[in-house]
Amino acid sequence: GLLTLSKLIEDASSQLHQHSGPAFQRVVPLLLLIIKSPDERCRTDALTSLIGLISIMPGELVVRMQEFLEGLSMLAQDPCMEVRKLVCRSIVTILSLRTEYLQPHMSSISEFMLTSTSDSSPIVALEACEFWLTFGSLDEHAITADMAEVIRVQILPRLIPTLLKGMIYDLEKREELLELNKIDESAQGESNQDLAPIFHRTKAKGSGPHVKSSSGENDDDDDGDSDDDD
Repeated sequence: GLLTLSKLIEDASSQLHQHSGPAFQRVVPLLLLIIKSPDERCRTDALTSLIGLISIMPGELVVRMQEFLEGLSMLAQDPCMEVRKLVCRSIVTILSLRTEYLQPHMSSISEFMLTSTSDSSPIVALEACEFWLTFGSLDEHAITADMAEVIRVQILPRLIPTLLKGMIYDLEKREELLELNKIDESAQGESNQDLAPIFHRTKAKGSGPHVKSSSGENDDDDDGDSDDDD
């Protein structure tokens, strides 16, 4: 049932909100309860549903936004990689669509996203990187002076080394890339040989330049001798 709900919200959240009536108001409190479930599948499905609701921001989510943020904070160190990824996605989605809800918490949220950028799971780290890309793409009217100050002073000096470190491959990966590069270069060389143009020797006619054969003799002279014999 929860998986079906998450799919419905993902595919048709607006229609569901418009036509479900008062029953829809019970969805958000239920989802906020389920993200505390010991079952990781329940947590992931509930988070997926909540992410889908951010775009339409129903009244129940507005009044419970603080509870939602507290729930995300509780899941920040979840042992399940998928849950941690969805926590990052939730924050990025709120930042993108409803930035005002993160403004009072920008310092702690930025610290969490900085930590997640170095997550042991590359999938989580990549999801966390979307936060910085999204922040940099925000309209200037959506960013308060305090938010900009937090990023510039508190986060940026540590963020740049973290991002650069994430771009460095380990030894095994470097060796793999070098080997693939050699294979590509070899294939490219063979391809270039296959495509090399072949020039055929043509016989000069009329008053054009004389073309010598491989023996060094003048082909036109041979033709002249033949004409004399005739």
